[in-house]
Amino acid sequence: MGAGRTIATGLAIVLQTLFAWLLFSGLEAPLLWHDEADTAMFGRRILDYGYPKVHGPVNTTYGVQHPLEVGSVAGLDAYVGSPWGQYYFAAPAVAWSDGADGFAARTWRMRVPFVLAGWCGVLLLGVVGAAGWRRLGASVPLFWCGYGVALMANVSLQLHLREVRYYPLVVLALGLVAALELRRHASPSQGAPRPATLVLAGVLWLLFNLFYPAYAAVTLAAGAIYALRALPEPGWVARLRRFGAEAGPYLVAGLAVLPMALFYQIPQQSQAFLTAFRGEGHAWWPRFLDGGAYLLRYEWWAVAIVGVGWAAWGHLRRGGPDAATRPVLAGCGSVLLVVAVWWALVARTPFFYERYYVALSPLLACVGVLAAGLLWQQRSAASARVAGGVLAVLCLFSLHARTPDLAGRWSGMGERYRGPLDVAVRFVADLPPQERPLVVSTNYEDHSFMFYLGAKAVLGFYAPDRVGDRAVLPDVIIPRPWAKNQKALIDQARRASFEAHELPVANLKANNVPSLSERNQAKLVHRFVSPPPDAGFGPLRIYVRQEP
Repeated sequence: MGAGRTIATGLAIVLQTLFAWLLFSGLEAPLLWHDEADTAMFGRRILDYGYPKVHGPVNTTYGVQHPLEVGSVAGLDAYVGSPWGQYYFAAPAVAWSDGADGFAARTWRMRVPFVLAGWCGVLLLGVVGAAGWRRLGASVPLFWCGYGVALMANVSLQLHLREVRYYPLVVLALGLVAALELRRHASPSQGAPRPATLVLAGVLWLLFNLFYPAYAAVTLAAGAIYALRALPEPGWVARLRRFGAEAGPYLVAGLAVLPMALFYQIPQQSQAFLTAFRGEGHAWWPRFLDGGAYLLRYEWWAVAIVGVGWAAWGHLRRGGPDAATRPVLAGCGSVLLVVAVWWALVARTPFFYERYYVALSPLLACVGVLAAGLLWQQRSAASARVAGGVLAVLCLFSLHARTPDLAGRWSGMGERYRGPLDVAVRFVADLPPQERPLVVSTNYEDHSFMFYLGAKAVLGFYAPDRVGDRAVLPDVIIPRPWAKNQKALIDQARRASFEAHELPVANLKANNVPSLSERNQAKLVHRFVSPPPDAGFGPLRIYVRQEP
């Protein structure tokens, strides 16, 4: 091993180690916010009932704005507002967290399995990318160096992979799909191995049960690619035979997911969602532009598409790529097609959230690095040298745009974040114990009080049992700065004597979120350090009912 390769190997190990440290450090804080606690509570329902049941002996667990009859299955009382994959994954973590002592330890145990899954997915995609890099005749440690830099610079990916939510699981599923496709086509003359075909169909089924737009994007892109590959065959029978052989896992998975699509009531829920928010950012084009702006600002989309496009053009000018390069170009093109279809599908939703796109991050990082390798392969051509310069400029612009994210991430590393939920949960936990479950009325992050305290939480953000909840006389009222259900909280406070407690923390809309883009509907962005009491909506106030 030469000195250069030794240095590159050492640097790659350092970068990948630092990335892992950024993912796993400080997972005990802050406490699980709204979305994470939703996952945890449905995981608990699976432990109790075997499936995500809406009503339990103490609480109603619900996570969408639809009426109960739309977001649940009558008779079973099963929640179908989201696919169940993340909830089944969360169930063992919930059981593990129950054995921990203290809120911080319970939070750490909930997050670790999700972070581990996302990290494994990132590494799997790196392995697939490194296999393509090896085909180009380049030093594999150099790929891992480039991939490590791309990951280290992507703060959005780092924050989302630390969530008790479906995003890290989708990254793992995409890594498995990429690895299995690489295995299937490693020896194309022998056809697709049956075990890999069956396993790939199972992974696609799991992907549907995590985030079905991702499944749709991967399946549609694969269908288009395999249909094009089958066109040169002589006659329709031969074309169908080849298409069926190559697209077999996707066809099997399509049959397997159909009952789940009907069970989750996806057509009805999609229509209900669009109807409920028609006029509130419902148009397709604004959401499409939001997605494009996110991919340009926070991802390596520009680097990937310019690099691959220029490299492909260079090879076409010379009569086409050689046998070693062709699969790499095809793989990069396939990923870019997946990104395009994913982007178009997600833009159909009424709102923009970067969590819908973040699983594309490691895919685009891999393609960006491979694009550099493809251009390096053509370095003797003047056009390739120009393209390399353009790519370098794009990388510098992208890194410059990420400076605030990187600076914020660094500033928050030495602090345990403390938001309104962290303070509120601990305050309520210190109230005098009573024989029955404490009743907490709030209009956001209600699932967090259910998970950490076993409290009965009423109203919440979605208020599925609004009529019954309004009649409840709570022990504690915690207003958050959302317009939803504020009047109901005020009505409850007027029915008894409550003592106000002002706590030294800002009453933010959310304890914290992983999103960096301000384009989301509520304009919520990640806070790297704890907010001062005067930030945003003033200090948090908690109202405790006084016994007569």
